[in-house]
Amino acid sequence: MPESANNLDQIRDLLFGQQLDAYSHRFTQCGDRLGQIEESLSEFQGQMQTQLQQLDSTIDQELVNLNQGLENKLKHFSIASNNELAKIEQMLNGEMGSFKQELTSFQKDFAQQHSTMKGELEAIRGNLERELNMLKEDIATAWNSRFSETNDGKLAKDQLGKMLFEFSLKTRDEASFQNCPRTFKNKYKPN
Repeated sequence: MPESANNLDQIRDLLFGQQLDAYSHRFTQCGDRLGQIEESLSEFQGQMQTQLQQLDSTIDQELVNLNQGLENKLKHFSIASNNELAKIEQMLNGEMGSFKQELTSFQKDFAQQHSTMKGELEAIRGNLERELNMLKEDIATAWNSRFSETNDGKLAKDQLGKMLFEFSLKTRDEASFQNCPRTFKNKYKPN
């Protein structure tokens, strides 16, 4: 069998030998070329990986710098706003203190003036009430004395006219008549 197999190889070499060699050579070239492509691809992947790492590192550094810049600006803004708030608070406290002092002073002055005016008004009211009572008594006394002169109940026209004229002078308006005793008002109500 080994001979027949060997013969078979020889026949095959004779029939397809050149073609097999061409295919074998072509496969070898394709393999070499595929190896070069794989090597170039591997090199390209390495370069891409390096560039991606550099890009990633650059982006990370930029983000860190940006974050630090923002943090610094926020700290500065926070400090500035806290300073401004403190100034405003001090200003308001000062203004509120002076406002409270002015308000307290005003309240004291107002209370003092109110009590003074109240006392004065009460004194005036007391004086007016005394004078009004005296006037009422004077009118009642004068009326009674005039009316008692006429015990017989018959008044002369001129006496009655004098009495009414004096009464009208003393009680010119209805307000003074309002303060007269009720019995007197009911009896002698003006029209």
